[in-house]
Amino acid sequence: MSIRKLWLIVLTLVATLSIAINALILTSLTDRYFKTYLNETYEEHIDQMITYVAGSLKEETISLRQMAIELESHLDTPIVKIKLYGPQGALLVQVEDRDYDRKDMGRMGMMDFMFRIGEEEVDSFDIIDNGVLLGKLNITKQSSVESSVIAMMFKSRLFINSLISTGFAIVITLLVGAYISKRMSKDLTDTAQFASNIQIGNPIENKPSSIKEINQIQNSLHDLNTRLRLKQKSRKTLIDQLIHQSKTPLTILKSHVEAIEDGVIQISKEELAIFQNQIDHLNNILSNMSTMIDAEKEREILTLETVDIHQLLNQIILGLRSQFDKKGIELKLISTTKVKLMTDPYKLSQVLYNLLTNAYKYTEKGRVEISVKEDKDTLSISITDTGIGIEPSEISNIFNAYYRGASVTKIPGEGIGLYVVKENLNQLNATIEVQSTFGKGSTFTIKLPLRDTQE
Repeated sequence: MSIRKLWLIVLTLVATLSIAINALILTSLTDRYFKTYLNETYEEHIDQMITYVAGSLKEETISLRQMAIELESHLDTPIVKIKLYGPQGALLVQVEDRDYDRKDMGRMGMMDFMFRIGEEEVDSFDIIDNGVLLGKLNITKQSSVESSVIAMMFKSRLFINSLISTGFAIVITLLVGAYISKRMSKDLTDTAQFASNIQIGNPIENKPSSIKEINQIQNSLHDLNTRLRLKQKSRKTLIDQLIHQSKTPLTILKSHVEAIEDGVIQISKEELAIFQNQIDHLNNILSNMSTMIDAEKEREILTLETVDIHQLLNQIILGLRSQFDKKGIELKLISTTKVKLMTDPYKLSQVLYNLLTNAYKYTEKGRVEISVKEDKDTLSISITDTGIGIEPSEISNIFNAYYRGASVTKIPGEGIGLYVVKENLNQLNATIEVQSTFGKGSTFTIKLPLRDTQE
């Protein structure tokens, strides 16, 4: 059975049960108040007739015909017959409900006749004025209010109306349920199709569901898709990362070689140190490439060393300054805070290189500033640029593998750099925060835990 059919069956049963209980309670309450109303009306008729008859018999100015007309107006449920006797027992006035005549079945249906049949009883009232008996009033009524014509018709109509309202409610419930189940089943069908596409290696993005539980399943499938994508295309991923991570040291080496050829930079010990640093960096990339983002392997063991952050940043800036200057972007370390940190220098350098090359790539003109701030247990390194910025809706996705925002599709890139940044920081037990204004620039802030340092 499909979830749509199951949903409609459950919804219909719940709606029917709820309506039935509500109708039962409403009918019971209405019937009780209706009985009370009929009893009160009957007593009111009696009081009015006694008062009228006493006044008429006392004054002796009203004819019996007029009295009959007046008493006939009181032939109302449950009263079916009224007889007025004189003080000597002589019948003066008699009126009755002709429609109630049991012999007159020809003018009523069998159902109406059955409703009207019931035991009768007579209430007798003496008409007394100042101790003098003026007459006697006999009221014939149906034995109980429940068996009266109006009461039976009221119950019948109430039952029929309950059935009609129940029918309308069930129809509306089915229509609403069908609409909701259609929406729900569509989301489930799309999710199932997405899972099937993942299985055959051809995932097509589906629209997020507005249903929380289905959306959670979709998010899990998206995560699974990312992991499967990395696993199934591990060779391509390693090559992509090799290309991406190698570009930075190779670009630095190339820019410095070109600067030496043009006579802009002279070969010196400092320059040779930059060359050596970039070669070491490239060697580290190649050595650790096989375990970078392989989902099935455990995280590589960190190589912790005492790192002078100020010195590390200066080395990175020296290596990148040439290409920044060539593009007309000012690269500046605006903080003089000096602190030593126990960390993996290769992982941290890779993070800083990726963030700075991103800032270089997405900044046309302006500046890129690096600042360092030491707190009680945290070291913060912020990289601020005056580039194109990031759309607010895209910030939550920029650290996903292969993700590229709509505003940067024309700028070359693989969507790997920030993913590697996030992975490295996770291994370093560090975090990263992003603040960005689209069209004005971005600030990436790394927060590293301060460890015991070695002098």
